[in-house]
Amino acid sequence: MTTERIGRYEVIKELGAGAMAVVYKAVDPIIGRTVAIKTIKIDASIGIQHEELRQRFYREAQNAGNLNHPSIVTIYDIGAAGNIDYIAMEFVEGESLQDWIAKNPIPPIEQTIAIIEQIASGLDYAASHGIIHRDIKPANILLTLDMKAKIADFGIAKISTSKFTQTGAVIGTPSYMSPEQAMGKTLDGRTDIFSLGVIFYEMLTGEKPFAGTNPSTIIYKILHEEPVKPQQLNVTLHPAFNEIVGKMLAKDPDKRYQNCSQLIHDLRNYTSLNVEKEEPEKPATPAKAKAKKSNRPLVFVIFSVLVAALAVFGYMYYQQTRKPAVKEAATIQTPPPEPPKADTKAKAEDMVLSEKVEQQKLPDATPPAADIQTAAKEEVPAAKKEPVPKEEIGRAEVRLEFAGEGYPIAVYDGTAVLKGLSASNPSIQITAGNHRFRIVSNDVYLDVRLDRVKLKADEVYTIPVPALCSAFIEVTNDAYDGCEIRLNDKRLSTPYPAQIPKLAAGNHRIVFRWDSGKYEGKELSSTFAGEANHHYRIRGEPARENVLVQQLR
Repeated sequence: MTTERIGRYEVIKELGAGAMAVVYKAVDPIIGRTVAIKTIKIDASIGIQHEELRQRFYREAQNAGNLNHPSIVTIYDIGAAGNIDYIAMEFVEGESLQDWIAKNPIPPIEQTIAIIEQIASGLDYAASHGIIHRDIKPANILLTLDMKAKIADFGIAKISTSKFTQTGAVIGTPSYMSPEQAMGKTLDGRTDIFSLGVIFYEMLTGEKPFAGTNPSTIIYKILHEEPVKPQQLNVTLHPAFNEIVGKMLAKDPDKRYQNCSQLIHDLRNYTSLNVEKEEPEKPATPAKAKAKKSNRPLVFVIFSVLVAALAVFGYMYYQQTRKPAVKEAATIQTPPPEPPKADTKAKAEDMVLSEKVEQQKLPDATPPAADIQTAAKEEVPAAKKEPVPKEEIGRAEVRLEFAGEGYPIAVYDGTAVLKGLSASNPSIQITAGNHRFRIVSNDVYLDVRLDRVKLKADEVYTIPVPALCSAFIEVTNDAYDGCEIRLNDKRLSTPYPAQIPKLAAGNHRIVFRWDSGKYEGKELSSTFAGEANHHYRIRGEPARENVLVQQLR
């Protein structure tokens, strides 16, 4: 097969190419319609049989082909030509939103709203038919010559009811991923709303909300950091956009817009939204200022009275404490005496005191210098008797050492998380002494407890972080019903099969259990040692009482 003809379509020219696809401009000779042909190269080496992956591709393409909306590129036909599978779709004369944004970094606000609203309308329609896109980004939005937005490439969309969908696979572009997508969780239409929020933010400010030089940094920010509010980067914006974008980019899907209809409503009515909390604090009105001013004299009077009272009390206390030091010691043994009213009472006190302190003389009532030194020595705390070792009061350094690419990770010291230690900030200072560390990353099924260690002051302690491998986990075709799959005691989301694109190298335990269906009550388990940069195929075969583990590459 040459690129001069794909199936019955006559190729005019190549429009673009990617890692798995090439797009051509072509003509359908039967009806004379210009179409765009996207060819998909299905590689069986990714861990699933070619025919099974092709079946999944066709199922999703067929469902996407049922979408008929002005903001969605229409799919006309799917087919195969030799080893190439293709989709014939509506040809859009214009350019991608990515190219248009490059020439118009911060377009007029009304134009931006119109584009976002059209995309939201298309996504809302698709979601109502059980389809989510999962890779919304400017490159997948086409703009016609009259500035109509059309969503392209529903080819990797997840059909909510399809058993052929890969669960656990992280499909998409890092900068536009939702938090749940980055963590490989089950997705719904709200993931596309987050991705659209990233595009909206970029068009409002000229900057991405989660910028970074590598995917690990970007994903860490998506999961853990809040972006700067749009109005801080573009002061001409109405404050309502802080609220709208903030709701689109909420990390918790339940706090996000629950559907695009809600978003469209707010976009059309942004000037009337209640955004008092987002507006800067306004100066007090004259009436409020006057009220505040009228309270100042009262505050000053109260303060002055308190100061005067403290002064009087201090003077009286000073007069009382002018008694000799020996008499102050006597008050420790007896209740505070009333101020002396006659010489006889003072003498009686002196007699009591003389019985307790025989070595001191009343006329002077000042202890000898030797006694003062002895008393001072007795008051010194005994802390110096057991000095704290240097390694327990100094600081040590804990450093992460990734064997491969960085990924989100949490490090525990006992039960407490070491905040600030991450792939983007791999070194922190901690108190020296006894520690027991544990490294956890749910994203890559990593949970390792390290041996207890005693760190000395200025010591550098390195925690090795394993590299990554990947795995494709499935069961035989007759065993999907009632099957539960656990990887390291963590249940994988259904439907199966599951693609695990990032898995920590090392030992892992896989368990297949059937709670219902044909193999109800059966359980299979196995362990495998994943090596860095290798890809594994793991299949539960209940009829053969076997777990197949293959290293594919």
